[in-house]
Amino acid sequence: MFKVPKRLFSEDTLTGIADIFLVYTMLSPMILNIIGGYIKLTPNFIRTFLVLQGPGLIATAIYLKVNGIDSVRKNKEIIFIVVVLILILFVSSIKQWDANSTRVSFKFFLAYCVFGFFLGMISQIDLYRAKLLDGIWMFYIVLFLLYSIYLFSHLGYSFRLSTLPGHSSARIAALYFFFGLCVLANFTLSRKTVARIGYGVIFFLSVSVASYAASRSASRSALVVFWIIFISYLLCQLKYNASRFNKLSFMTVLIAMCVLFSLIWLGSGNKRIKRKFSSIVDLPKQTVACFLNNDKSAYRAVNRFPLWKDAIFKFKQNPIEGVGYGTKYYHEIRDETRNHPHNIFLQFLAETGLLGFGSFLLFLILVIKRSVESHKSLKDNDRLIFIFYPLSFIFFVLFSSTHFAIHENYFLWYFAGMIVGFDTDSHQEGFS
Repeated sequence: MFKVPKRLFSEDTLTGIADIFLVYTMLSPMILNIIGGYIKLTPNFIRTFLVLQGPGLIATAIYLKVNGIDSVRKNKEIIFIVVVLILILFVSSIKQWDANSTRVSFKFFLAYCVFGFFLGMISQIDLYRAKLLDGIWMFYIVLFLLYSIYLFSHLGYSFRLSTLPGHSSARIAALYFFFGLCVLANFTLSRKTVARIGYGVIFFLSVSVASYAASRSASRSALVVFWIIFISYLLCQLKYNASRFNKLSFMTVLIAMCVLFSLIWLGSGNKRIKRKFSSIVDLPKQTVACFLNNDKSAYRAVNRFPLWKDAIFKFKQNPIEGVGYGTKYYHEIRDETRNHPHNIFLQFLAETGLLGFGSFLLFLILVIKRSVESHKSLKDNDRLIFIFYPLSFIFFVLFSSTHFAIHENYFLWYFAGMIVGFDTDSHQEGFS
């Protein structure tokens, strides 16, 4: 009889499969929406559950089998805060429970944000697997890029290359800028010239797609956040990398980035794009003029301001408990209502009051604290492997200040889980 080799069921093999499913689960809502762009998907709990959560549940079972619940024991404090936040959101949602959108949002928050945090935490990523995980991300990034190229070449999307079925330009800008950060991590850790060239091409394509998406007014903040994280990563690279060659190659990437954005801005010949990029520079002045000087023209110039104003108004109505999770927001300039204020901090304040906002803020502080502790425990070269996770976490925290509802920013929760569960003790000698 045919015998299955034992190594197929080794812990390393099982963990590798779980890591592939981990990345897939993070991307699965986007994958499902893309499928829905071609096939009309009627509501079907079993099918949706299998596509979205099935691989993630398999990964959960593998991680628990291999790692046990050590990460749960080590993170009781932050788990307690997460449980408190769930309870606050649930109690708050009762006020708006009649609305279907409220029930759906709360269920998605549990199924994706909370589940993502738990899955990331029990994965107990270490330095060795962090490098392998970078390679897994590259596989999915290439698939997404090939799909975008297909849309461009076969469907004539041109500037609509920045959109994927079921997604806005803001989401795609954030996604592909994040892809750029993933590729950048692989580029800086690679030692082979051919591999670096390949990563450079993929980086260029990812940032190009993201830049076209960021040319739209709704997604220009993705560009700003990307540059903040990009420069932060550059500073880490210059500080911790002892290799002069790596530092020079990284500077080459920075120069190439500047040239790329210059070509998009100056060489496109599209005045609308130039205006959108130029408006980024004016945004801080408009913010000050609006909220400090009560400048009406500045108030009308930024689409988010009316929503933020309404969120602040709602917070003042009930500053302790909030007006209820799932409330609507009025955009007085456009005379329409929105499901969220495009700022999860203001959404927590308005809908859950100081109780929910304080719990969420404490959650962020504890994750950052754990990042600092892990960072200090590692050697310089190892820090370049680890730093991708806290920078990705900060990327989505900053981006959520102008986009996303509470239940939509699940990338933030996945990376929070991977940070607090990160195993800094394993495989250190191999990377020193």
